[in-house]
Amino acid sequence: MEGNTAVNFILKPATITGIVSGKILISGTGPNGEPPWATLSFRQQIGCDSGSSNDMIELKSVNVETGTVFDELLPVIPTSDPDEPCGDYQLVVFSYERGTEDVSPLIIDSGLNNLPDITLLENSK
Repeated sequence: MEGNTAVNFILKPATITGIVSGKILISGTGPNGEPPWATLSFRQQIGCDSGSSNDMIELKSVNVETGTVFDELLPVIPTSDPDEPCGDYQLVVFSYERGTEDVSPLIIDSGLNNLPDITLLENSK
């Protein structure tokens, strides 16, 4: 694995959580005419000090059908503890033959966190 480094880490249980809520809108139809869906990938930086965007881990991944409102429970990490990851997330939304949306930084507070609608358009052929 040239250029890659294996790192062991432990995910600590969350004591405070927040809900991320939003709606995904996807143009067109799926490959067989069914409603299209998107994957939501919630990612977080491993360490606050490294500053490298390559130090991201995926904490949660969900599939959402177009027009569906999602409500996802995520940990709220206090940033005062240097041994904890940073308190913000990166949300990457993607779908087959559609664009990719990067919603970052996504800062999670305790309680409900509403996002604006996320739209994925068909790629031009």
